[in-house]
Amino acid sequence: MFGAIIARGLDYRETFQVFHPGFDLAEQRQKRAEAGQPETFGEADLYSDVQPSLAKLREQGLWVGIAGNQTVRAGGILRSLDLPNDMIATSDDWGVSKPDEGFFRVPGAGSAVCGRRDSVCGRPHSGVLRPPLCARPRAAHART
Repeated sequence: MFGAIIARGLDYRETFQVFHPGFDLAEQRQKRAEAGQPETFGEADLYSDVQPSLAKLREQGLWVGIAGNQTVRAGGILRSLDLPNDMIATSDDWGVSKPDEGFFRVPGAGSAVCGRRDSVCGRPHSGVLRPPLCARPRAAHART
């Protein structure tokens, strides 16, 4: 169901409405945190080539921004991982989320490079490669 919602260009949170109309994801995340089970992840959850790939991009003088359709908490976790980057932000940091085109316009506004020189890299099945084309960065898919 989640994939079908994303493929239709809808917000991922719509998935919960299918199974539980009126479901409040923010409220449920808060309850989970209060129960001692907040969202969490760590370096072990990253693909093994993430650190070296980002480091290589930085070594080549490229500006590296990491943006995800995630919560403010997830952004804090990402920042704590000490990934080679120039910026880490989440959709909740910006108050926009995919598939809203604003999600793809905000990163370039704060970068040292913008316009036609920007590229967005993502997994083809995540829906990340389609919307950025409207915001004018080049889309890229990194193969390992």
